[in-house]
Amino acid sequence: QNSAVVSISGANLLAAFDSIACRLAVLGGNGWVFAVNPLIYRSIAEVVVPDERGNLPANWSKDANGRLRFMGIGFIDDKLVPVDMTNMTGDIWLIDGEATGMFLGYPVGNEKEIRNDFTEQTLENGCGQLCTYLYNYGTVANNNANRVMVISGVAVSSACTEIADLASLINPTTLVPAA
Repeated sequence: QNSAVVSISGANLLAAFDSIACRLAVLGGNGWVFAVNPLIYRSIAEVVVPDERGNLPANWSKDANGRLRFMGIGFIDDKLVPVDMTNMTGDIWLIDGEATGMFLGYPVGNEKEIRNDFTEQTLENGCGQLCTYLYNYGTVANNNANRVMVISGVAVSSACTEIADLASLINPTTLVPAA
């Protein structure tokens, strides 16, 4: 949301990625990753298809697992990347891991983040279960707005827009608000 972060329209996905290729040519680096909602990754996969000779569009490839890559940069599917279910659009975040860091309230593995709770759920034998949970808080920060880019307004795959309860799957009701 910072105005210094470049935002590219996702109305034409291949053109948007071509714009990113130009920026990456100038910025360089090898710590980049695309973060997308799984619905948006599906939209990308519908657009980035082989031509009649079996070639993907310029700068596109697939890794050994069949996952798309752009200029060698992979995609992380994460349901926490927001999707606007009213407009049926989402974003693609290009993040440089060398300029992005995470701050946690407790160091990972610290005893303060570990909590044991007895569940109210009963098992077949009528007993509860003792579960160990990890609780922590924190934020992700980037120290250089030039090392973050957003392709915004990417249409959700048309195959997914017909699912009646999709919004409740994307934004489930929880005890803790997503915001």
